Amino acid sequence: MCGAILSGVAAVFFWWAAVGLLLLTVAGVGVARSYSKRLLASYAYTTGKRGITLCYGVFVQKTVLIPAVRLLYCERVTSPLSRKYGLCTLVFLLAKKKVRLPLLTLEQSDQLEGI
Repeated sequence: MCGAILSGVAAVFFWWAAVGLLLLTVAGVGVARSYSKRLLASYAYTTGKRGITLCYGVFVQKTVLIPAVRLLYCERVTSPLSRKYGLCTLVFLLAKKKVRLPLLTLEQSDQLEGI
């Protein structure tokens, strides 16, 4: 009799644990999608005579100045999926670090490569 009660309690516990895990997974996917959309929308850049100013970040805003005289070269990176939609990522190589500008249109990347 005691074994039947314990197995029933265990079955209910595992059922609730499975439901809780499913809810946490759904919530986690929602948060990740929302964050990634905001992260990509947060990238902004301006160009000038001295170089490129890049601002990005969702919770903490960062500003990076890429001086034109310190820029060694610019690399365009694409994947088959981004090529299908006409997007690419620019990677600027400076003296000590790399700066990535993700998901630009081909026209935007052509404009930035000309600086």
